[in-house]
Amino acid sequence: MIDIHAEAERHADRVAPWPKHEPIFAGMVGGMSAYLGLLVFSVLADLREHQIGWQVNIMAAAAFLIPFGLGQLQQRRHGRAYVEEYKRLKAESDHRAAADRLLEPA
Repeated sequence: MIDIHAEAERHADRVAPWPKHEPIFAGMVGGMSAYLGLLVFSVLADLREHQIGWQVNIMAAAAFLIPFGLGQLQQRRHGRAYVEEYKRLKAESDHRAAADRLLEPA
């Protein structure tokens, strides 16, 4: 008898691996890195805040949302792969159990 949960998890890890980092932290690192990079650029280019204020916020938001969204997508794909494999293995196991019951002598 196979461990359905472990086998489904192995299959999901192989087909759609779990993201290496939590999406919220990946997004925070991306957003803060972009914000700091743009801040350094604006200081070096001698730009005033009123000249680039909203552009910096949009770039920082995009730099947060892209890694966050990709991480969320990877988590959903992993979850779907696990559920599909679990259902397939469970149905196969139930089918085998039913076939064994039919073959048992009365």
